[in-house]
Amino acid sequence: MKKKILIVGVGNIGYRHFQSVNALKKIEITLVDPKIQKIKKLYLTNEIKKNNHYIFYNTVSRVFYKKFDLVIIATNSKVRLKIFDDLVKKNVSKNIILEKVVYSNLNEYDKYLNIINTKKINCWVNCLNRAFPISKKIKSTSKKYKLKKIAVIGKNWGLFCNFIHFLDLAAYLIDSRKIKNVKIDIESIAKSKRKGFSEYFGKLNINFEKGNSLILISRKGETDYNINIDYYKKRYQINELKSSMKIIFKNRVVKKKITIPKVSDLTKIFVKKILSNKSPGLIKLIDCLELHQPVIKSLCDNLSLKYKKKIYDCKIT
Repeated sequence: MKKKILIVGVGNIGYRHFQSVNALKKIEITLVDPKIQKIKKLYLTNEIKKNNHYIFYNTVSRVFYKKFDLVIIATNSKVRLKIFDDLVKKNVSKNIILEKVVYSNLNEYDKYLNIINTKKINCWVNCLNRAFPISKKIKSTSKKYKLKKIAVIGKNWGLFCNFIHFLDLAAYLIDSRKIKNVKIDIESIAKSKRKGFSEYFGKLNINFEKGNSLILISRKGETDYNINIDYYKKRYQINELKSSMKIIFKNRVVKKKITIPKVSDLTKIFVKKILSNKSPGLIKLIDCLELHQPVIKSLCDNLSLKYKKKIYDCKIT
């Protein structure tokens, strides 16, 4: 019997999820997107495999009375809560993966909490960095050293649409989600390539109650960034775009090539684990909400001061 997977939102990331799931055998894949016929014609026709079955819809209401082994919601943040709520109310699946950021509107935090606390579902957020082999290696080989700080510094890498990836990585490496304070310095704001959303440039500084810190800096320019993971007596310098790493320890520098998996590499691994009733190794939604809230609140407060009116939605996705 074929396992049934539903993917809602087949844009860039949703398409990568589809490619990964489609690599599995004997899977029924249902794809939902308002532009599904155009997407199907442009991209999906060449992906069809004999061992899998495909269903296409242009509205999510078409799946309300169906059952799935797993749902992946890869829409933008503006419509994600409504789709999540509708699918949970209709008991479409007990297993759901959400794309990040989970939300950008402060009022949605409590709504997500209410859903997750009242319904018996398994829900994770697709924060990938903790699943990277290099992240696991760093954590396992640095246990005896205290993590001092993580700094991600570069240009045009999506400060607030991608902050949760690095915040989740920090929480994973220090085994704590307890944030002491958040400080934001917005240098400029631009329209995002995604219609209706914004891109921010500047600095985000997060301090944890354990004394660790996360510094994120993104300025205008050609996209590039470096990740510095500083333990006491040991430093890792990673450039994901170049798949390279330096390890600085006891005045020695070791250079290595590393593998940075893509969404299309990892989703099938997560799916296979979930279908086998195992944890995929992603952060749970309820834990990810705990990381989101102080940053989203701080950003909205910052914008409220800037525009001299109360801002509840920072328009990131």
